[in-house]
Amino acid sequence: MFAGRITVTAVLEAMDDKANAVGLEVNWDKTKVEALGTHQSDQEVLDIHGHQAAVVSEFVYLGTLAQSSVYSSYDIHRHSGFTRSAMQNSDNCIWKSQLALSTKLQLYNICILPLVLYGSQC
Repeated sequence: MFAGRITVTAVLEAMDDKANAVGLEVNWDKTKVEALGTHQSDQEVLDIHGHQAAVVSEFVYLGTLAQSSVYSSYDIHRHSGFTRSAMQNSDNCIWKSQLALSTKLQLYNICILPLVLYGSQC
């Protein structure tokens, strides 16, 4: 077994023990372990106290795509898609309407721009 995997399992078991001690329960369906590096994971799940935690190469955390790759282009393309979709969905009701240009710009700054910028500080 890979030595780093033992450490991850031990940490997750300790987290589960501490959570149970104070009356909390870990949601193992949502718990993910990121497979770091470029090698393929030799396990797809980890067994922690009879529960399973998935080993994944990427996942969405707080709206940002976290992945083992050092490139951020995947997340940038993802946010571009959200922005494009929002622009297309509001095309007829806002952009092609009789609203004043200043109102359209305010709506853009309030509704569209945050989609582009969300998570960009990461």
